[in-house]
Amino acid sequence: MIEKNKCLVQFKYKCKDTIYEKVGIVGCLDILKNWDINNPVFLTYNEEDKIFILDEIELPREQKIEYKYVFHHNNEKIWENLPYNVNRQLEIKENSPLIITDKEGDSNSTKEYNPKYLKSLLKKKTRKKSENKEDEQEEEKDEPNMPGDKKKKKIKKKKKKKKEKNKEEDKDKEEKEEEKDKNKIPLNNVEEELNEKLKALDYDSDEKEEINNKDKEQKQKEPQKYSDIKEDDDIIMCSFNLPFEPVKEKDTFKLKLTNSPLYHILYKVIEKEKNIKWFGSLKNEKNYSEEEREEISKLLKEKNMYLINVKPEILEKTKILFSGIFEPLFHYITLDENSMDTYVNFSEYWKEYRKYIDSVCTTILPHVSKKKKTLIFLHDIYFTLFPTIFINKCDSSKEYQDILSNISIGLYIHISFPSH
Repeated sequence: MIEKNKCLVQFKYKCKDTIYEKVGIVGCLDILKNWDINNPVFLTYNEEDKIFILDEIELPREQKIEYKYVFHHNNEKIWENLPYNVNRQLEIKENSPLIITDKEGDSNSTKEYNPKYLKSLLKKKTRKKSENKEDEQEEEKDEPNMPGDKKKKKIKKKKKKKKEKNKEEDKDKEEKEEEKDKNKIPLNNVEEELNEKLKALDYDSDEKEEINNKDKEQKQKEPQKYSDIKEDDDIIMCSFNLPFEPVKEKDTFKLKLTNSPLYHILYKVIEKEKNIKWFGSLKNEKNYSEEEREEISKLLKEKNMYLINVKPEILEKTKILFSGIFEPLFHYITLDENSMDTYVNFSEYWKEYRKYIDSVCTTILPHVSKKKKTLIFLHDIYFTLFPTIFINKCDSSKEYQDILSNISIGLYIHISFPSH
């Protein structure tokens, strides 16, 4: 039997391309060999499913467990490669058996509680123990003068008979369970019967028509909050930086595409579209004077691009907040000493970030059509607060209250979310 504070766990590990000679698991517990890469708990390879499996291991509940897979291949011992070199983490809360499936290169695990397979393993385990005890007792009962070969043959025969009996018992149990499942009434049939009974008790058809007509009238009066975008509708794109940077030649500025391949692709797709406007900031905006900024904004408008009207100091503090706090957290990087000032003065930087989003909303609003439908496409985590502040801004303004019914907001984030 398994102890109360422990749980039976099965590990599965999927490899991408390379099939290693041996795959093992090590971790922070004695049963996981205390991170000993030379002596891991080895998994067995299942050729049908093309997966490595550790059938059963007892792990403690209500405890954080860190573990990692290791590969023994071509006389080499290799640690599995995970993003940012993190360890896999596990905390078992349920008391029922658990299957954990891990994939090569992915630190996220999938968990499946209470599977039948592990229950059958548990039964086999307890049965083996009882069989071994019975065999020992039978050996003691046999005559002391019986030769060793005869003893072994006798024990083998008895074991075969027991196995056959156990197989027959298992088959009988399975057949009984299948019969029970067949006799169960499907949920769909139950729902159909209930619906028929409800129809019989339902009000008259005339009353029903009146209610349906009232519902239709009410839906027509209600404004549509979200709508599909068509080809001729407006699209407003918003990214932290624009895909162009100004380069000064003699006394005038020229626009040059930045090094971002993603922005290159996006710009190539939309450069011929007249109904798309792109909003953002310059990479080093604090280096330009107001006069230079005006000159650059004129060049950008020719390409349907617009600078966000925000103070340089607010822009810089927003950059610091994201580079120092949010980007490391979203990418599993521990905060370093450079981030501690931002962390300590977090509320100050957060206020500046809210001001930045407010400036983005103020810049975009005059470009939103009151007649046509508009999609506002937001690029990356910098704009997570935009939908809330934008909607509140429209609701509190008489001028822009009615445009919300024509607006859809899309937010694209370049990170795995939620992170765990």
